Amino acid sequence: MRIARLTRRVLLVVLVVLLMGYAGLRGYVAYQAHCLAELFKAVSRVQIGDPDASLPSLIRSRRVAFQDLRSGYRLVYSPWRSSSRDPLFEWSRSSRLPKPVGEILGLRDFTGYATVLLERGRVTAAMAGVIVEAPGDQLYASWQLVPEIPAYLQPELGPLQSPSFFRRSHYLFFGATDAAEAFITPASPDADKAKARNINTRCLTSFRGCTALEDLAPDAARRLPH
Repeated sequence: MRIARLTRRVLLVVLVVLLMGYAGLRGYVAYQAHCLAELFKAVSRVQIGDPDASLPSLIRSRRVAFQDLRSGYRLVYSPWRSSSRDPLFEWSRSSRLPKPVGEILGLRDFTGYATVLLERGRVTAAMAGVIVEAPGDQLYASWQLVPEIPAYLQPELGPLQSPSFFRRSHYLFFGATDAAEAFITPASPDADKAKARNINTRCLTSFRGCTALEDLAPDAARRLPH
């Protein structure tokens, strides 16, 4: 009888410890997603030509030098991976959260980032994105604010030569990934800019998760070819 009571008490203690650990993990992931959402808000306010000193303090907290010798800022939030390396390169490496474990616990592996490029002390480009584990493979949503649509995309624009461009693509070097990419310029309509920058960080921490591009980038997904 005493042994049975002791066993129940031990099991109860173990259960409480496991629940506390799980709550701690969810709290940690939720905090990372909250920080990422605040980062996206900050980088969305950045405009081409802005002086370095006028950038939000959150953006200016981590200056880096890029391989093409340009300078700028890059911040990465990733609960299960290193946040000190290139975010997309890091995704090709092993995660500290095995996918089957994450699916059971309702925890998603994701990496989000924002980058601001500078030249002569002024902003020349700004971009942000997030890649997340989905029930199939991965989903990736990103936007770039650039002076003009890159030359390699010009043939896809057609005769209208729109100042905004939304496209669906697939990245194979870090897995079969369905991606929504948006390119906006200073000449883009405000509605296009808002749609491009609307990345839904809430699905990163929900039990259902991000199951399709429509969850992760709802406005951009509506502009994509199927």
